Amino acid sequence: MSFIPNEPYIFQSGKNQGKAVSQVAINNFPLLKHMYRRINETGSSKKNRLHVQLEWLMKRIAKTKPKMICPVCKRNPVKLISVLGNDRYGYSISEGFVCCEDKKCRERLEGLALGRNNRFIIADFSSVSIFRNKTDQRRMINLLKKIYGLEGKLTKERAFNFFLEG
Repeated sequence: MSFIPNEPYIFQSGKNQGKAVSQVAINNFPLLKHMYRRINETGSSKKNRLHVQLEWLMKRIAKTKPKMICPVCKRNPVKLISVLGNDRYGYSISEGFVCCEDKKCRERLEGLALGRNNRFIIADFSSVSIFRNKTDQRRMINLLKKIYGLEGKLTKERAFNFFLEG
């Protein structure tokens, strides 16, 4: 039987004091990923509430479903984000460059790149870790919030319920 939390875990100290783990998962996935990796490296046999909720969240992140519909075919949910740019000068990240997995939709976005080297990224919160620049990470997070229907104020309960409902 797998663990399902009944309330969000709230950080009691540190930079994220007062925030829920689920809020950090959405607003700063690279930090959460680092925290998860560090906890697993310690190899503690006894897991506390944070360990257990982090494991649950990492599994749930993969199961979340986008709410935004592909602007090209207007049928399927968005699965891909096309980004142009590089680490040095930054990336162009916009809701105008999203599509589903359909080949025709993807080809249309490739055509919008006008011969420049574009890159397709899977539209999920773990993709934020691809970007090194904090500005690019913030743009990606804001776009993902739109794709997953999380615009507006992200409360502890709203973030927790988003992962709970999948």
